[in-house]
Amino acid sequence: MKSDAEFVRAYLRSVSPVFRVACYLNKLNYRPRILPFEIRPESSQREAYADAGDIEVTKIIEVKRRELDFTCADDYPFETVIVDETYKVKRRELDSRLDGYMIVCRDESHACVVPIATRSQWTTEKLADSTHGGELRENYLVDKSLCAFVEL
Repeated sequence: MKSDAEFVRAYLRSVSPVFRVACYLNKLNYRPRILPFEIRPESSQREAYADAGDIEVTKIIEVKRRELDFTCADDYPFETVIVDETYKVKRRELDSRLDGYMIVCRDESHACVVPIATRSQWTTEKLADSTHGGELRENYLVDKSLCAFVEL
């Protein structure tokens, strides 16, 4: 085990690389947050001062509410899930923090989780949009078998 003085020196040397990595992640549009640095007052308190990591990155989940009733894949009324209009997805894809979509049912008790990792398996279809007078709009759809269904 390191002496307390050795630990403190090593800990202080770790600050610079954390900032360098945070700058790199920022260039990738991850919007990192450096977690607080705190050195224990004395070595006997090391467990209380153990950190959970150095950098936190934020992911984005796009939430859509649908006028559908469902609790799971079995009672989801269609074989595919409408993710979003294609132009909106393409705009959001420019942000590397996008982690997926959550499609929430009518009563907001359950959601269908659409991971962005399934993006290559999405298809497009022109569908009538009731919020725009039935106008046909191009949407991305994903097979419901690629999604997870959760209770909120």
